[in-house]
Amino acid sequence: MSNQTKVNFIKTLWGVSPEQGNTPAGYDKLFAHIKSEGFDGVETPISFVEDKAAFGAALRKHDLAYVAMILTCTFAPDPKTADFDEHVKSFRRLVREAKELSPAFINSHSGRDSWSVDMSKRFFAIALQIEEEENVVILHETHRGRILYNPWTMRDMCKAFPTLKLTADLSHFCVVAERVFDKASGLDDDWEEILDIIADRCRHIHARVGYAEGPQVPNPADPKYLPALELHEQWWDRILARQAAKGVKMMYCEPEHGTEGYQQEMPWGGEVGDLWVINNWIKDRQVERMSKQPYWAPRELNFSAQHPCDMKAQSEAWNNKGNGGYKIVMAAAAIGAIGGFALSKVLTK
Repeated sequence: MSNQTKVNFIKTLWGVSPEQGNTPAGYDKLFAHIKSEGFDGVETPISFVEDKAAFGAALRKHDLAYVAMILTCTFAPDPKTADFDEHVKSFRRLVREAKELSPAFINSHSGRDSWSVDMSKRFFAIALQIEEEENVVILHETHRGRILYNPWTMRDMCKAFPTLKLTADLSHFCVVAERVFDKASGLDDDWEEILDIIADRCRHIHARVGYAEGPQVPNPADPKYLPALELHEQWWDRILARQAAKGVKMMYCEPEHGTEGYQQEMPWGGEVGDLWVINNWIKDRQVERMSKQPYWAPRELNFSAQHPCDMKAQSEAWNNKGNGGYKIVMAAAAIGAIGGFALSKVLTK
C-alpha cells in the first residue's frame, strides 16, 4: 500500500542515570540494551552529551538515530532569561552544535510563554530562516513554558507560518487547559480543527499520557487512566494517518514518561513507578496496536524483554520495594506522635 509510513520508536534518555550507563564510558552498553528493547533511536538534549565523539560512535555502532533536543536559554553557557535576543542567539548556537552529530532532526523547546504574539511571530520567522540556512529539519515542541504552550497559540502560529513543523507532546495541553480534550464533552468544539492542524504539521510524537491535573498519569496501564490513554492514542493515530496520506515515509514516536516532578512520588519516598518499564510498556502497546492500522508500513515487530508485562504486579512489586523507607519513616512518625501524646498527658496532670 502506498499511503503507509514507517514508525520509528525513540528511547528518551531523560531519567536514565549514570548507573544505567548514561555516561561516555557506558554509551556502548546502554545503546546495545536500548537497541535490544526494540528502539530505533534516542533523544536527549545536545547540552547533556558529555562526549560527542563517544556518543556518535555508539549510535553508529548500534544503528540508532539521534533526535537532538535543544532548549533555548535553559542550560549553560546560555543565560536563563526571557530576553528575546538571547533566545535567538541560543537557538542559533544550539542548532549549530546539534548539527555536529548529524541528527535525524532537531526538536526545539522554543522561546517563552510570556512573550507577546508579535514577539513569538518574530522568533518563528527567524527560526525558520535559520532552519533554511543551516539545512537541517527543526521541529518545535508543544510544551509548557514555551511559545507553543497551549493549543490556541499553537493553532495561530501554525496558521501564520505554513512551514512550521511540530513535535506533538499533547500531554502539556491537557494540564494547561485542565482537561483531556474530547469533542464529545461539549466543551471542545474547536478541538477537531486544532487536532487537524497538529496532524498536518507533526513529524514526531512524544507519547506521554497526560490528564487534567498533571502532565502524565502515574501509570498508563492502570485501568482508571484508560479513557485518557485511549484519547491520546486516537490523537496519535490521527497524526500518523495524516502524515502517511501526505506521503511521509518515516515518522517518529517516543514514549516520554519522565522524572523530575513529572512522575508522582510517595511522601519521603521514591517515584511510584519504574519509568524504564513504563516507557517500554507504552512502546510495546503502540507497536502491537499501530501495526494493525492502515498507515503502518510493514516492519519487524520488536518488543522489549518485558513483553508481555503484568503491569499491575510489576507496579506493586516496585512500590513495595521502593517504599520501605517511607514505611519506616511513617512508623517512626506514628511512634513519635503516640509518645508525644502520652508525654503531654503526663505534663498536664
